[in-house]
Amino acid sequence: MSTVADYWMIPSGVDADWAGRREAAEQLRRLAREVLVAEGADWRSVVDALGAVNLPGGKTSAEAWADRSYHAVPAKFTDRGAMMGQCSVVAPPMMPSFAEGTSRCSMVLDERFVGAPGMSHGGIVAAIFDQLLGHCVVMHDLGALTTELTVRYHAPVPLHREVVFTAGSLSVEGRLVRLTGACHRGEKLLAECQGVFVALRPGQVADLVSEF
Repeated sequence: MSTVADYWMIPSGVDADWAGRREAAEQLRRLAREVLVAEGADWRSVVDALGAVNLPGGKTSAEAWADRSYHAVPAKFTDRGAMMGQCSVVAPPMMPSFAEGTSRCSMVLDERFVGAPGMSHGGIVAAIFDQLLGHCVVMHDLGALTTELTVRYHAPVPLHREVVFTAGSLSVEGRLVRLTGACHRGEKLLAECQGVFVALRPGQVADLVSEF
């Protein structure tokens, strides 16, 4: 029997074309990190080299959903996701695991996510919480969307240092799914959150996507 996670989770083993897209995205993420801190670069050459790259067009995820090609291999499109997609050039380095009802993700946030000097932007922290709570919901075999997310910041989340995000303590009340999250550096609590998700009715995803 297939589960919600079977449908939405991103596989590790992929075909050559997919792997190539992931590798290209990683090179672009590397370049983005380097652009932010490089000194004395030959920027004209960089711009010219990037401008010379032309890729063929393709479908957006909404277009693929509309013509139903999305459903053949849905993970190809979830792997484009802004927060966890290995094919996304903007994604932070999120590789969550799940055990004993809890999703966990250790990561080092780089200069792309700077807020104040040395600190991650608070909006990035909130976005990571949203993604990891969603991961926990899916791993519990539930299909739901965020309806409320409350974040309390106790201390800055540092860049260039390992931090650990967790999500768990999931409970279900009718269609509402509640759970909590936390971010630590070592033993120090940096931020915590409470999230509320609403379970989707059969066919509701199709109705929502059709609006786009």
